[in-house]
Amino acid sequence: MIALVLAGLFLIVLIVRPAHPLASPDSSGSTLNGPPFAYSYTCCTESLVNTVYHPGDTIVVRWIRSAGIPTRVRATSITLSTGLSGPYRTVTLLKTDSVGAHPQLGGTNVSAVPIRVMDRTIASPVSILRIPADAGAGYYNLTTTVGTKNLTIGGAGIIRVALPVK
Repeated sequence: MIALVLAGLFLIVLIVRPAHPLASPDSSGSTLNGPPFAYSYTCCTESLVNTVYHPGDTIVVRWIRSAGIPTRVRATSITLSTGLSGPYRTVTLLKTDSVGAHPQLGGTNVSAVPIRVMDRTIASPVSILRIPADAGAGYYNLTTTVGTKNLTIGGAGIIRVALPVK
């Protein structure tokens, strides 16, 4: 049952520009026969939440770049952010405390350095979160946001931190 709850992976989708079916991008992000391409980002892979972590571990958040879409609008800056808060004794407590509340709950709060990319850049950004060595065992709320000047979209997933067996 817990595996099903942990597998409740989150997706954050930011559609930056309208799609155009005919053009194709080159490696620079521009098209050979039309306007430049704009890319969007989602987070994350299922393996991120289906892993048991330990205090001191590093969580690697690999942002997923979507296929580019042609646009004639000016380039947009995108900020990718990640945070971790907890521990909670149960998934139910985490969800109950997180509903309608600021995502930074619990005794441990960690944030990755925000990543800024342009929607025209072909990039595969990675956020790094380090679980503190003194972090307690339990469930943690992993939050992500994808933001532009006018729009921010967020999501969350649950990870588990266990104390190492001695």
